Parts: sequence; C-alpha cells; structure tokens
Amino acid sequence: FVGTLTPHLASLHLPSLELSLSAWLHSIRLRWNSHSPPGFTPSAFVLSPSAFTPLPFNSLPFFSMGAWWSLPNSLQDYVEEDSLLLDGLDLERIVVEELLEIGGSLTVIRVDNNKLTHLELPATCSKVEDLTASKNQLELFPLGMNYCVRLRHLDLSGNKLTEVPNHFSGFASLSNLFLQDNLISTIPEEAFNLPSLRILALSGNKLQNVPSVGNMTALRELYLDHNELGDIPKDLSKLDNLLTLDVSSNRISNVPAEIFAMTSLRSLYLQENALNAIGDCSELLYLQYLNISNNNISVVPSSVSQLPLLRKLTMYGNPCTKDSIVLVSGRVIREPK
Repeated sequence: FVGTLTPHLASLHLPSLELSLSAWLHSIRLRWNSHSPPGFTPSAFVLSPSAFTPLPFNSLPFFSMGAWWSLPNSLQDYVEEDSLLLDGLDLERIVVEELLEIGGSLTVIRVDNNKLTHLELPATCSKVEDLTASKNQLELFPLGMNYCVRLRHLDLSGNKLTEVPNHFSGFASLSNLFLQDNLISTIPEEAFNLPSLRILALSGNKLQNVPSVGNMTALRELYLDHNELGDIPKDLSKLDNLLTLDVSSNRISNVPAEIFAMTSLRSLYLQENALNAIGDCSELLYLQYLNISNNNISVVPSSVSQLPLLRKLTMYGNPCTKDSIVLVSGRVIREPK
C-alpha cells in the first residue's frame, strides 16, 4: 500500500499479520510530509519484503522511529490476565526493573524464541507456575528462579546451558522439566530431588552419566536419548510409575535386567545403541511399544512375542532382521524400513 500519514504520527501499529501476495512482492512506501516527527530526516522510508520477520499468530507488530522492532514503554502491554507473553519478538534483553513492577500478578512467563543471553527474575515473581524460555541463547539458568517456589512447568530447552545447578530441591511442585537440546555434560547428584516431577526431558545433550533419579517416584516420562551414555542407571527400576523410557541414540552396550522388570513401562526405546542382546521381557506385561532397531542384536528372546499388550516392535538394522514388525490385534505385519 502507499499512503500519506497524518502529520504527527510517531509510530505505526499493524495488528493484522495477513499480508497479500502483492505486499510481499512490492515495497511498502510510507511518505512523510514536512511535519515528520523530530529527528526523523528521511523523506521516505521503505519496508521491503525482505525486512519482514515472521511472527507468531496473534502477536502485535510494533514499528517505532529509529528501530524496526521495539517494545512499548511498559511490559504491561504484553500481559494477558496473569500471563506475560513475549515469545517470538527477537528480544535480546528484558529489564528486571520492569518485571519487578508486574511480577506479583504473574503465574505464566513465556519468553521463548528470542535472543536472550541472560534472564533475571525479581522476588515479586513468587506466584509464577509456568516459566518458558526455550530457544534462546541462555548459558546459565535464570537468576532469581529460586523465588518461583510454586513453579510447576519449566522449559529451558534449545539454549546453550552446560550444567544444571543443584538448587532444584526447592521446587517441590515442579511437574515438567524440559532441558533438551542444550550442551549439558554434568548434573550434580543432588540436583534432582523433585518429588512431584512427572516429565524429565534431557534429550540432545552431552551427558555421559545420569545422577540418581530413583527418589523421583512420581516420574512418568524420562527422555535421555541423543546423549553419550554408556549405561543405564539400575536405580531407574525404582520408578514404579514410569510409563516411557527413551535411551535411544547413545552408546549403551548392556541393559540391566532390572529395566526389563519394570512392569509399569508402556514404551521402551533402545534403538541406535551398541546392544548385542536384550534380556527376558516376560515381566513387561503392559508394554505397548518396543524399539530395538539399529543395534547388533542377533536373537530376540521369545518372551517378546508373548507380551500381551505389545502393539509395535521395531527391530530393523539388526543381524536378526531387516524389517519393522508391527503387532496389531495379535497379527504380525512386516514392513520395509
């Protein structure tokens, strides 16, 4: 579009994200008259198609003089009920003093898909239950996170974290912890004293061993895939409520017999390791999905075929077979890889 703007216009809000094809194929030119805002010298400035950055649905573009993207004067403009939503805005920093003013009313803070290298939470954020800061450039856990004593959901995936602090014991209500796709190589033994944790995702890191998790008896899902693990901790067998265990894409050469005695398991993923064999599976009475593909397994124990609820067994890339075997209502179907 081409338009003449009012003489005293200082900023332009474009609430609609639906641009026509012609808007992408042609430059959008805004012509200013002699009454342009102070400090704005060009007679025209052009927003070319390449200047647009895709934004999440329902987010509000805000153009201001001197910057393509900037936040309003107050974070309050990004608060919806009790949630601060700053996702997908390419932010490089959030001023902690501004959070201090509104923190007391927040239960949700979402700052994912930005360029944050540092995040600090003030003491007023004590009511926060959901903190999502995934897909940023954080190298350290957020400062002041210990103030969030009611925290139930924490997502720091897709950052540059290298270690886990040992203060997680203070989060008695934490239910979901997502730390996948970071650079974490070590985790302190005392880090995971989390009695309410139900989901723990550590996929895609650089872990060579995992601290004891046997005291997290509420855990339902554990993801340790795509790391550098050489073995599976035996104390996992203490997790009586565990439904999903994923240790695929590691360097594991042996699975402890205790793992095959975990009667609660519904899904067990062992693919892409260095396994030569798997143990007796007869106690996995509720297992529905078993993946042992891309190992070095020559013989599959007969107990696997006798599992009463098994729906899918995937085992290609082993000496014993080149097929993916699917069990559906007692019928065996072989599918190519």
